Amino acid sequence: MKSSNALWLAGLAAVLLGWSMHAHAGLLIVEGPAGGGFGGYNDPSYATYKSTLDAAFGGAANVSVTADLTDAAQVDAASAIVVELRNGGDVLSVTEITNLSNFIASGRRVVMLGENAGWQTWDESLLGVVGGTYVGQSPSQGPDGDFTNYHVPLAPVAHELLTGVLSEDGEAEIFMFHGSIASGGLALFEYAPIAMLWGIDLNVLTYFSNNEFFSSVLSNHPGNLRFTQNMAAWLASPVPVPAAVWFLAPALMVLGRAGRSGATRVR
Repeated sequence: MKSSNALWLAGLAAVLLGWSMHAHAGLLIVEGPAGGGFGGYNDPSYATYKSTLDAAFGGAANVSVTADLTDAAQVDAASAIVVELRNGGDVLSVTEITNLSNFIASGRRVVMLGENAGWQTWDESLLGVVGGTYVGQSPSQGPDGDFTNYHVPLAPVAHELLTGVLSEDGEAEIFMFHGSIASGGLALFEYAPIAMLWGIDLNVLTYFSNNEFFSSVLSNHPGNLRFTQNMAAWLASPVPVPAAVWFLAPALMVLGRAGRSGATRVR
C-alpha cells in the first residue's frame, strides 16, 4: 500500500510542479499586429489599456507582443495570453487553435477580443476554441432606450472581474458600443452579453466589443476603467490549481494499485 500511495503522490506532485512553473512565470503574451492594427496593445489610442497590462505584469519587459500563436514553445512559456483583434475575415490557424487549447487546458488565463457583426468570422473562430455559439450583433437600442452606445447592467455574478465596476452614475453597469453576443459561457453583462467566461476553470474571457478599451472611453467611464484594471489583475494573478489536475489523482491512485497488484502476482 505504501508503494502505491507513493506512486500516485509522486505522479500528482510532478503534475503540480509542471503547473506551478507556468502559474508564476509572470510573462504575458499579447497576440496582435505590431502597429496596433484594429486597436490594442500597440495602438497609441489604447495607451491606458497598455499601461494597465504593463503595470499588472510588473512592467513592459514582462509583456511580449507576437504576430501569431504558432510557436508552441513561445505559447507554453507564457503565464497568460491576450488574443487581440485581427481582420474581420481572419481565423485562427489549426496550429494556433491547438496551442491555445493546450494552454487553456493547463488552467492558465486567456482573454480573446472580438468585435461587432463585421467581425463575425473572427468572433466565430475564437468561439470555436471554447465551444461557444455566435448569436449576432448586440441590440441597437439599450435597456434605457439609448441608441448605438449605451450602458448595460452587470450580471448577478460574484466574480473578481466585476468587483467595484460602477458607472459614472454610481450604477453597477458598464458603457458599451455595438458588439457581438454569444451563448454557451457565463455572461458577465445582462441584456447584451458581449463578455463571457468559459471553461471548467472559467479561465477564458471573451470580450466582443474591442472599442471599449479606447483611452478616451476609459477616461470618461470609470466602470470600464475598473473592468480593464480587474481584467489585467485577473490575468496576472497566480492561477488556481486546474480542476483537471485534481481529476488525475484518482487515476494515478488506480495505476499505483495496479502496479502493486502486478508486482504481487509476479512474486
